[in-house]
Amino acid sequence: MVLVAVAAVASAAVEASAPRAPAAHRDCLPTEVAQPVVSPIPTPAGSQEFSTSVPIRDRVWGTFAQRAGSSGTLWEMGSLYDLEHEVGHRFQVVSGFTDSSVGCWENLRAAAQQGRASLLSYDIEWQFQDIVSGRHDADLARTATQFKSVRGPVYLRPFAEMNGYWSLGSVNNSSHHVASHEQWVAAWRRIVGIYRSAGATNVYFIWCPNAEDEPSTDKLEMYWPGSEWVDVLGFDTYNWGTPWRSHYDIFTDAYQRVTTLDPVKPVWVCEMASSEGSSDQDKGQWVTALMSDTGFPRIQALNWFSVDKERSWQMDSSLDSLAVFRTAWQRD
Repeated sequence: MVLVAVAAVASAAVEASAPRAPAAHRDCLPTEVAQPVVSPIPTPAGSQEFSTSVPIRDRVWGTFAQRAGSSGTLWEMGSLYDLEHEVGHRFQVVSGFTDSSVGCWENLRAAAQQGRASLLSYDIEWQFQDIVSGRHDADLARTATQFKSVRGPVYLRPFAEMNGYWSLGSVNNSSHHVASHEQWVAAWRRIVGIYRSAGATNVYFIWCPNAEDEPSTDKLEMYWPGSEWVDVLGFDTYNWGTPWRSHYDIFTDAYQRVTTLDPVKPVWVCEMASSEGSSDQDKGQWVTALMSDTGFPRIQALNWFSVDKERSWQMDSSLDSLAVFRTAWQRD
């Protein structure tokens, strides 16, 4: 099974844990920095069989990690190395956020050289009518060619959380970038078509709604562009703690809805985390239940948002939370 192979790679990588980064970390990792190279994660084309016995701890894992007080939208390699050292696990996916300019290509190439995939929230700020009309075709083709040169897997999620009013890709956003669901679908298809025409076969498109429709009338299904235009299904979800919700509670509805749209494509939880609870044990118990769960068989990968932002989302937000992650990944 695909996921069994992934687990074997991840387990071996723990023994070759990345070194701690120097105190003065940088957003862009110089290409000469040596890191263990592991096999790339499975591509969607080879991931249509799923085990019902592989616990979530042994799926593909990624993170967006930042030190306290840091800012920025791309992964910080120093923060990543520190977190890997703390939890005893090498992440196969590194994630970040970018706009149409994309930003630091060195990050993407460094991730590929290290055998990691990159997961980017592709927050294109253009008006959707301009995308659909072809005004930005040349820009998109040029960017697609640059992604092709990365020579490693890149997972793009354009207009993520589009069924949430805060997203520029939402028909309910106050910026009015998109006029209708039909226009949204047309823009998505145009972008994917341009990338495919450019031969960027290392780029995979993740269709990634928010787990909950906000407002409730803006259903995620209204943004579905069709299976032929999507490589991976996704969703973002968090346990905000008010009220306290288990991973099962925040996964189930979104998982069922996105997998109904396509019967075979893999699922990525592109952003997820839990806050700390009313006692310092709550988050640890939450993570324990998550990591041992063998359900949700089509979830191939999970990406933890390890940042102190609206809540203490970090994996190491408490000693209890950190201990649970270490135990889960160092059980053998």
